[in-house]
Amino acid sequence: MAEQDAEEEYKISKSNISSELADAARQEILDSVATSAADLQTKPSSIPWVHRPPTAKTRQAMREFLENGDKKPLARLMKIDVNDVRNRQISAHPVLFINTAMQPFPYPTGRSDLVWTFIAYGPLSYSNGLPALGEQGAEEMLESGDVIHVLGDVKQLFKGAGGGTGQIVWWKAY
Repeated sequence: MAEQDAEEEYKISKSNISSELADAARQEILDSVATSAADLQTKPSSIPWVHRPPTAKTRQAMREFLENGDKKPLARLMKIDVNDVRNRQISAHPVLFINTAMQPFPYPTGRSDLVWTFIAYGPLSYSNGLPALGEQGAEEMLESGDVIHVLGDVKQLFKGAGGGTGQIVWWKAY
């Protein structure tokens, strides 16, 4: 498991969900997209993802993360006991990452009361939807089933590309 030391703005946790389940969740998200990515790109939006309805595999993957995933990095980031993590969940949405602005843009964060979790359903990186993080714009790469937890006030820069799939979970930081 790779972890950031310094400012503890984010933490990566490897293999939180089986890659087979994460890949199956990815396929269900892709199957649920009623319009093509090209059609979606013609409709500018202020968010770099499209919410998808929960499916059997996305629900199962979220359940696997909550029940069996390594929540210690998230607990350390929020400075709480690992047993309290589940009580802090606000919402979770399966998503298809697609930046309709078609250019890099910073997503408005500034929410120190939130922590974001990105769960990768399929490979996820800056080139297909994961934001570059922090003032230095760190570009992380997640494999299917990996998770990254990010403090809500960390700068997130999304690129004018997409196609990645995952789940975004929001947590109360305090």
